[in-house]
Amino acid sequence: MDPGPAHISGLHEDILHHIFELNADMYLEGKSSSLDNYSQTPSNRNNSALNVIRHTSQVCQYWRGLIISSPMIWGNIIDFNLLQQVNNFWRKEVIRRTGNSNLSVKGMVKCKGSTGEFFADLMKNHWLRIRKLDVKIHHYRLLDDETWKALQHPAPHLELFKVDIAYWGHDQIFPTASPSLFSDEAPSLREFRFTYYPGINGNFTLRAPWLCQLRSVTLIETFTISDILDALMDMPLLESLELQKATVGAAAPRRCVHLPHLSLMTINSTSELRGALLVLESIVAKPACALVLDTFDGNIRGVNLEDIIAVQKIILRYALGYFSSELMVVEGLTFRHHPKAFSLHYSPLKTSAIHQKPSGFEVDIFFNFPVTPEFFGTLQDSPFPSLHVKTWDMRQGMLEDIEGEISYAGWESLTSFLSLFPFVEVLQAPEYSLRVLLSAFEEDPGVWSLLHTLKITYYIRMTPSFSGNLIRFLDRREGNGLAIKVLDITELAARENRDWGFLERKAGLKVVWAQDGSPLSYICGSGEPEKLIIYESSRPNANI
Repeated sequence: MDPGPAHISGLHEDILHHIFELNADMYLEGKSSSLDNYSQTPSNRNNSALNVIRHTSQVCQYWRGLIISSPMIWGNIIDFNLLQQVNNFWRKEVIRRTGNSNLSVKGMVKCKGSTGEFFADLMKNHWLRIRKLDVKIHHYRLLDDETWKALQHPAPHLELFKVDIAYWGHDQIFPTASPSLFSDEAPSLREFRFTYYPGINGNFTLRAPWLCQLRSVTLIETFTISDILDALMDMPLLESLELQKATVGAAAPRRCVHLPHLSLMTINSTSELRGALLVLESIVAKPACALVLDTFDGNIRGVNLEDIIAVQKIILRYALGYFSSELMVVEGLTFRHHPKAFSLHYSPLKTSAIHQKPSGFEVDIFFNFPVTPEFFGTLQDSPFPSLHVKTWDMRQGMLEDIEGEISYAGWESLTSFLSLFPFVEVLQAPEYSLRVLLSAFEEDPGVWSLLHTLKITYYIRMTPSFSGNLIRFLDRREGNGLAIKVLDITELAARENRDWGFLERKAGLKVVWAQDGSPLSYICGSGEPEKLIIYESSRPNANI
């Protein structure tokens, strides 16, 4: 039976054109080439904006005419990671189709080959047209001086500028000290990130006139915290702030910086705790501001008890505001803890297909002296919306044994902390964390009474005592009348050959895994324990 023409064929031309424009927006892909994971294009390249538009233009002559005649669509999809062909024809054709429209450009420059040459041509000949620029450059000398000079020209249409330079060379980027970045003319700029090592002079100061209009900014160790705080006082529209490698340096006076629109504060992993504290204590952000705090203090003289108390209060202040938002629905929590570190990640639930997923709330702290479970004291007294957390991901963190530390301090505070999350249904944990949680459950058998699924995650190869640890964990929950219903070993089964037949005695337990991409399961006690001999792939391995 002929189904007739597809409904989309009856859409008005304006609606079709709008759909094509949405498909051509690389930034709806939610990826950025300036992120550390370098995932600037979707893992499935057929889903990238450039390839989607190319395939859409081949559906029918009518669609092709609409797309080919729209320079703005082609101007939005300059992803040079997908323009690496040996022949230069497709690159030239894409640029030709952009006409005189503004350009959105992203990708990675790894070499001086076709990608580097194409990017250099864009910078030299089309800089004034660039609206969004999001690139990672592996070595600043992959580009010649003339290419870098483009950044010293005015940027009348530039809205987003994200450039990360990986190599830590000590030569200056620009051949001359003036003019300054963008010649101080970037009237449309809203997002700015320019990361490089201090030896490379980016010719950028915190007195640039376009800073006051920014909504998002990333600042690096080139600037002192004192100078950064002074500059932030002139950025009242800021919504996102990231500080990389922030250090205190000379004594900096405390001040009050009001950022009423700030919804995301990020302080990264090599920032000293005291530097982070100075920033966090100085800034008055939007009440629901998300905090991503990642600090490392390897110097035992760098942190004292007052600092710990202060950071607890800071976390609590931001957490109270973040979780009091009516729009915030928490999806899960990732937790790490070892003698010298503390880590807590809340993941918000994406509740809209249109709007972006809200920023998470993350805390990672490393001190060079022991942190006991008493560190949680301030958090336990806070009205966290922990009731909403249904998935708890407990990570091993560093490979130090915390059981001795916790036993010395007493398990009460850790157990009390876990009890703040009474609606946890799914636990993701490696072998080591099972031992820690087992001790906590012995302290309070009623913790996590709704827990029904255990997912074993792979951190390091399982120890010889893994089977015993797992059985003890399952027995403890069953003995407390809170039996685990589902054991998910998918991650482990993909990495190790193992005979899981020891689980046969746990009648009713459902074991799930995948093999060659197909989901499999077995109900323990069914009388076929040989099904629990699981290999990494479908071909048996004699080394099991």
